[in-house]
Amino acid sequence: MQAPRKDILIPLLLLAVITFIMIFSGGCGCNQIFTVENLSHQNYSTITSIPSSGVLEVYHFHETKQCYSCRVLGELAKETMNTSFMQEMDEGKIFFRSVNIQLPENAEIVSRFVPTSSSLMIGYTDEAGFHAENQIQLWYKLGDKIAFGEELSGVIRKRLSTVHA
Repeated sequence: MQAPRKDILIPLLLLAVITFIMIFSGGCGCNQIFTVENLSHQNYSTITSIPSSGVLEVYHFHETKQCYSCRVLGELAKETMNTSFMQEMDEGKIFFRSVNIQLPENAEIVSRFVPTSSSLMIGYTDEAGFHAENQIQLWYKLGDKIAFGEELSGVIRKRLSTVHA
């Protein structure tokens, strides 16, 4: 029996990998830049009012169709908020929501934060004005629930001291 030719095997393997990536990367549109103009109506919850200044805002922005990582980001954020900041949310110091960026009803909050993809963002107002921070570092902690919670909690505590100083 003859061994497979290496000069054909490598291009075929490369073609298979590229095909796999193309087929499975289109799930949630995570690379799309979201604008108010490309929002379409879906049946998801909406943000009916923007919190007043002095409130720390935490949003999980996502599309209707989410990939696995996007869902995990939202689930870990929700779990962290509910376990570490329930009192602050009940007192109105922190506002947390998951926001479908494809709903036209959410256009105001989307245009205010300008998420560039599925993201977890923190917004606050200080003496310099409004700030919207994309918590990109959390994507690297999706596989470690404890590290994710510690990172997000640390950022929120730091921002809470800025907002309520």
